[in-house]
Amino acid sequence: MPKKNVRVEIPENPTELLDLAKKISNKHIADAANSPLKGIVDFNWSVTQPFIAPAQAKDAEAANFRKKAEEAIGERDKNIDQIKGSIKASRDVLLGLNKKNAKVLGQWGFAVSESVSAAPKKKTKPSA
Repeated sequence: MPKKNVRVEIPENPTELLDLAKKISNKHIADAANSPLKGIVDFNWSVTQPFIAPAQAKDAEAANFRKKAEEAIGERDKNIDQIKGSIKASRDVLLGLNKKNAKVLGQWGFAVSESVSAAPKKKTKPSA
């Protein structure tokens, strides 16, 4: 007879994990003295149970903040292309007006870094 493999998943998602904890806790409380979970040595549901509701409340609060953050990011991003285009055009105009002194753009808030590129190496002909 083939061996039967059984897996009992524990959710990684915090919301699902808290929902499962609430179900286990409710069953443990309902079974009272008959609960097989009373035999757990390292963890105690009577200690864990009071943490579930506050954790669920904070999880709901976090979900609300995520939703608000997504909405705010969406609103922000509606304007980014216009703003970025204006910045690029301003940089280009200011660079055109200050070709010999790009550092002037620093007065406008731009971060200006100058580096000197190495002179191209001369190719040498191989000796025959």
